[in-house]
Amino acid sequence: MEMYGNTLCVSFTELVRGGIISKPTYDKYVREGKITLLQRGGNGREALIAYRSMPERLRAAYDDTFKNAYEEMKQREQEKYINTQIRFDAEAVRFFKEFEPRIEPARQLEYILNAQVMNEMVRTEKARSVEHAKGGFARRAETWSSVQICCERLREITGHTLPKNPARLREKFNAYKREGYVVLVSGNLGNSAARRIGKAEGALLLKLRRSKFPVYTDMQLFDEYNRQAVLRGLKTIKSPTTMHSYLNDPAVMVWWFSAVHGEREFKNKYMPTFDTVMPSMPNSLWYSDGTKINLYYRAYDDRQKRWVARTTDVYEVMDACTELFLGYFIGDGENFYNQYMAYRMALQTWKVKPNPPSPCTVHLRPPISFNWIHRECFLIHIGRRSRVSFNYECSIVL
Repeated sequence: MEMYGNTLCVSFTELVRGGIISKPTYDKYVREGKITLLQRGGNGREALIAYRSMPERLRAAYDDTFKNAYEEMKQREQEKYINTQIRFDAEAVRFFKEFEPRIEPARQLEYILNAQVMNEMVRTEKARSVEHAKGGFARRAETWSSVQICCERLREITGHTLPKNPARLREKFNAYKREGYVVLVSGNLGNSAARRIGKAEGALLLKLRRSKFPVYTDMQLFDEYNRQAVLRGLKTIKSPTTMHSYLNDPAVMVWWFSAVHGEREFKNKYMPTFDTVMPSMPNSLWYSDGTKINLYYRAYDDRQKRWVARTTDVYEVMDACTELFLGYFIGDGENFYNQYMAYRMALQTWKVKPNPPSPCTVHLRPPISFNWIHRECFLIHIGRRSRVSFNYECSIVL
């Protein structure tokens, strides 16, 4: 079994010489079109027959005779493009030797080996993709499988340190194709743990990071810091990675975040947020709200001196735990009278005796007027007489 372009095929040898069918039967099937011949034999070629075109009985006989044919074919296809010999990369040697901050010789050898293995993986991917393109199709899963097998074969031979996890290996492989050798350098190299920044150096970095005029990019900030550090007699920073690690440390970021991104972003990132905990028992909390209702009528407008279509409002009271509709009142606007009548309907209709979880607490939402507080306290008074808790948009909890 093998692939011919994008079609799964079996060979003449497997069918006839494998004893599945005889040569006269094979010729008859070809002549009558019962099997599709994709490649004729001769001149060193072997006849190939489309597997799906064979009759069901013939396919079953083939599967019984060659039980692992498909798996063996996939293994051959993958190994055909895998190279177990790595090639020397002088550019990688130069890159890691001149990298700043300096890399110790033993770590340089590790990175160079990883780069050479990555190069072989890239060659394997290209070879497999070109072969698929010739057939007018693309099998990305099979291509990646060949790349992964190449990596593991080279791991057994060379002992490279690329990730063993398939997802992490694929992420590193894609990053290497985009960014090159730099992705193979450990993130711990040049960070705040390996390169210390003192108080004076940190103060200068924060001053430049918070600068409004001019506003520095990362590389401009790096260059400007080193220029001023020489003038002030401070330690220079040899790698932008060191600067990035220091400024992005959570304990340091809080000092410059608002100056760069604004007060709103600072509050969203660092200020505490509040979550509303809804009651778990019925009649622990009632809440209310008003809205327009789809009830239209004709009315005369004295100001416009003409007839107009108008609607009205409905004020509703509901239980916060069960979302049960308790009472309502239809009227114009969300005024005190409408609120009073809606709560009165809820009290008179349900006649409940709630079990409040805590003493009466009024949570008010600014801005608050005197009349508003007076009306709320009146509602609280009604609730106490009927032993019911309320919420008027701002949570009046008994």
